[in-house]
Amino acid sequence: MKQYISLVSALALLLLVQAGSGAPGDLIWQQTLGGPGGEEWGYSLDATPDGGLLVTGIAYSTDANVTGARGNGDLWVVRLDPSGNLLWDHAFGGNESDYGLSVRATEDGGSVIIGTSVSMTGDVTGYHGNGDLWVIRLSSSGESVWKKVYGGNLTDEGGDIIQTADGGFLAAGYTMSDGGDATGHRGGGDLWLIRLGSDGSVLWQKTYGGSGRESGSSLIATADGGYVITGNTYSTDGDVTASHGSSDVWVVKTDSAGNLLWQKTYGGSRLDWGHSLVELPGGDLVVAGVTASADGDVSLNHGAGDIWLIRLTPGGDLVWEKTYGGSFSDNVWKIHPAPTGGVYLSGETFSVDGDFAGNHGDADLLISEIDGNGTLLWYKTYGGQNYESGSWVRPLPDGTLTACGTTRSMDGDVRNGKGEGDLWVVKVEGGAGMVQPPAPAADVSVDPAVTPVNSSPGTLPAESVSPVSTTLLPAPGMDTPPSDPDGDGLFEDLNGNGKADMQDPSIFFTEYDWIVLHYPVEILDFNTNGAIDLGDVNELFLEVSG
Repeated sequence: MKQYISLVSALALLLLVQAGSGAPGDLIWQQTLGGPGGEEWGYSLDATPDGGLLVTGIAYSTDANVTGARGNGDLWVVRLDPSGNLLWDHAFGGNESDYGLSVRATEDGGSVIIGTSVSMTGDVTGYHGNGDLWVIRLSSSGESVWKKVYGGNLTDEGGDIIQTADGGFLAAGYTMSDGGDATGHRGGGDLWLIRLGSDGSVLWQKTYGGSGRESGSSLIATADGGYVITGNTYSTDGDVTASHGSSDVWVVKTDSAGNLLWQKTYGGSRLDWGHSLVELPGGDLVVAGVTASADGDVSLNHGAGDIWLIRLTPGGDLVWEKTYGGSFSDNVWKIHPAPTGGVYLSGETFSVDGDFAGNHGDADLLISEIDGNGTLLWYKTYGGQNYESGSWVRPLPDGTLTACGTTRSMDGDVRNGKGEGDLWVVKVEGGAGMVQPPAPAADVSVDPAVTPVNSSPGTLPAESVSPVSTTLLPAPGMDTPPSDPDGDGLFEDLNGNGKADMQDPSIFFTEYDWIVLHYPVEILDFNTNGAIDLGDVNELFLEVSG
């Protein structure tokens, strides 16, 4: 994820879209922030006491639109007033890529941000190497109070952070290290919890996992004084006592000192990832993620990856699970409790059928409300003809909703775009609405199984297929082997239609386990780390969607 933010000055342009009927999801205003030299992404937002917003993410622009930009990707934080006007922004980073994944307003009027740093210069001091979990505490004006990296000899990454009752912080993330700040390594990569004092000092840290890879994506404090974390696990041993196959959604419950009370896995035989969770009144949990499975705990799959919500008792027992989506990929990144007893969610959808209609082209930012029984009450898609995504959603005291993400469009719902990709913030009407009618069926003149919503420009014709593709098996459900349309040695065309389009990363994700077993590493190693892994899925997605 990458790109730039045009730092709007005192006279920043803001599109105000007046709500018409006031129906749930109606757009009130939208704001694009970025610059012409790269992409910007918004990964997280929180409300400020005055009704404004804090947004964090990453900026790749290096012009005056990003204050303090160093290049190669900087952690970027912006402050907006209640109408979406820019008040201030600051970039933090060094010689390599740095980004913020979660921002939380603090009791003193400032904020705290967790992210990841790969830098050893600039704003980063004490770097351990190979990527560190990074926490920055800011004043109300966005100035740094303190900045600290945490990690060891291998890769460490930030996921989420909350302020604790005593004014300190609890951070969740991922560590591969066994040394430095991280001890108790179980193998592969572990879910990592770090308890910090108000000054950033480490009070305690705990790792959880098995011999495979685990991660921590979302963290909450529960009413009983403990914590719950969700992420994913590939392990079948150690702290992980059950596995459904491939990657499972993992939920971990601890007491206030980080001692493990219970952990449970949820999923099917394919990839399942946990992205966000909330506690409902009464103590039940709702966990949101994405699934490619259609078995095990997953009762239905609409096609490719689906949004998956599961409701759990306070002890982790499954109450219900529901999937939402269409023929293409659908994803949720963040949920937040809704006043009606369910949740709001934000993510992105590529689908043009199933639960989500009204696609503007490529992927759209998605906001919806799900009630406490898993019923889809309403949804809205936002965007233009290019790629949009929603990373975080939050209700405001006035009953409206805000979401942040990214946009690559300059049409449709998007106004005042700054460059090839902007941080995007929208404010919409909230409130429970009528249940959506079924989405209309896809146009029968177009076969969604073989025709992309918006294929990449400049793709080569089928006759450009590399001859190597004839030695490979077709991917499951495909009639033609994969190919290398641009001749670079990497086989972007997994559906064998002679070009790289949005169907290819969906196939890579859905058939990941089969692909790992049947295709040589060198043709799919898009992130050049010597293996086929989920990073390659992401790299292919970025290539064909850009």
